[in-house]
Amino acid sequence: MTDIALTLVQARLVDGLLDGGAPGVADCAVRLGWPPLSLPDGIAGKAITRLHLGSEFCETLLPTGAQVRQSVAAAGAAGLGFALVTPVLSGHGIAALAGLLPHLPPATEVIANDW
Repeated sequence: MTDIALTLVQARLVDGLLDGGAPGVADCAVRLGWPPLSLPDGIAGKAITRLHLGSEFCETLLPTGAQVRQSVAAAGAAGLGFALVTPVLSGHGIAALAGLLPHLPPATEVIANDW
């Protein structure tokens, strides 16, 4: 099985995305209010299996602890895996990330960008 992840930078979009359970790829655009997606054959109906939260490029967009907890809970309730996405971090950003880690369940994936 291939995992299909959707990455959201804005935690406020998680509830709208997961309202009604784990969406298919094409459903993501509808649930998030995006224009329809042009997708390769066989992809539109595939289910999203993972939710990634965070920005790969901007440390000021790190989610808060409350946003991480809420997103982890929503992903779990929808049966999705969860990963926290992080950008290259300054000392301040590393300190902020350290404050987020206690909000993650054991064995949660953290994606660190080293751009």
